[in-house]
Amino acid sequence: MMCRDWDQIKSAKHRTDEIDEANRVFKYTLIEGGALRDDFELVSYDMKVEDGPNGGCVYKMTSKYHTKGDNHNVIQEKIKQGHEGAKAFFHAVEAYLQANPNEYN
Repeated sequence: MMCRDWDQIKSAKHRTDEIDEANRVFKYTLIEGGALRDDFELVSYDMKVEDGPNGGCVYKMTSKYHTKGDNHNVIQEKIKQGHEGAKAFFHAVEAYLQANPNEYN
């Protein structure tokens, strides 16, 4: 998860839960540090890459937030910020890969 105060995050510990190369699935959990702070116990991520049109691919990611406390408005805003940051990061990587197709494969 990425957030607006990203520059304040010093480290994070992730646990790999599943790698399924045949089905192009990767699951992992943020278990310590990072954006967890006081509002989240952990955040789990499920990522899948599927065949897309015209030889491309479709990337799907699901995040599950396990929260602490009852401060729902603040927590909801942090989730929204994290989603926006992750989306911006993904689009930056996508733009780079499209502009530099010889850098991978």
